[in-house]
Amino acid sequence: MPKSIDLIWERAQAQPQHIVLPEGRDPRTVRAAARLVAEKLARVTVVGQAEAVAALARQEGVSTAGWEVADPRTSPLTAGFARTYVRMRQGKQQLTEEAACAIVSEELHFGAMLVREGHCDGFVSGAAHATADICRAVFRVIGMSPDVRIGSSFSLMQLPTDEFGVHGGLIYADTGTVINPNAEELADIAVATARVCWALLDVRPKIAMISCSTKGSAKDPIIDKVIQATVLAKARMAELKIEADVDGELQGDAALIPAICARKAQGSPIAGRANVLVFPDLNSGNTCYKLTERLAHANAYGPVFMGLNRPASDLSRGCSADDIVGIAAIVACQAIGLKRKG
Repeated sequence: MPKSIDLIWERAQAQPQHIVLPEGRDPRTVRAAARLVAEKLARVTVVGQAEAVAALARQEGVSTAGWEVADPRTSPLTAGFARTYVRMRQGKQQLTEEAACAIVSEELHFGAMLVREGHCDGFVSGAAHATADICRAVFRVIGMSPDVRIGSSFSLMQLPTDEFGVHGGLIYADTGTVINPNAEELADIAVATARVCWALLDVRPKIAMISCSTKGSAKDPIIDKVIQATVLAKARMAELKIEADVDGELQGDAALIPAICARKAQGSPIAGRANVLVFPDLNSGNTCYKLTERLAHANAYGPVFMGLNRPASDLSRGCSADDIVGIAAIVACQAIGLKRKG
């Protein structure tokens, strides 16, 4: 039985997208670029100085054939990016074109501009940069989707068995961005996960809004937030014509075990077969994804951003080249999904 990540790779290979890897000074980046091209998972642009990237590739024993290197210092796109950036920041930041040129020549901003302007389909970075730097570049430059009010992130959890989710694949959110969402923001996170589920797993989303209570078994404002978010998420799905099942508030066992769901939440559209878990805050989402990774021996891919105009991901600075390849395949599938939506 194939795993969900295997199916994601197949979708990426069927419609190769153009992915930018801005960290051309990092050996993991050049190894990942070579593998993405060799595996036909994506077309690739690496941001960096051409001579330095070529030397690093030789040092790592990989070929640069089939992928591009974009150097912001010499690229014919840089001047146009600077003019665009000045217009983008009007009313928020007073910038000269010279100052804007310095900003867009920085590798993260240049990579994000490549995506914003349609030269690339997705952005994968973070091996050598802090999350705050990645967020600043992608949220400022790529920008938010007009029908989602908050940026968030998910992790794809690939379990070693197919007992849960889709071929062992579960989507957890938010795992890396929004610390304490209110009910409206939590509903937006659920909407974003529905689109991710269709793009990555190609099945109808069954979204469990996770809580410490199932259907009124406890009372507290933190539970009320989840209940309200569930109502709002259902309304937003209907408004946006997104096919999905959403239920909450549900404890983790009711979300994942059919027999327990039948007892605790009879008639739930999730029926104990959730493929998406939306957590009430970042404390619980981040903690659960890391515990699942370690205790269930799952592979965790992400956090990957949701709600942007075009897809982007923030890598862990401890990532491997293989991690970059896996995240690039996921971002490519997000890009495919966005093109279908358009």
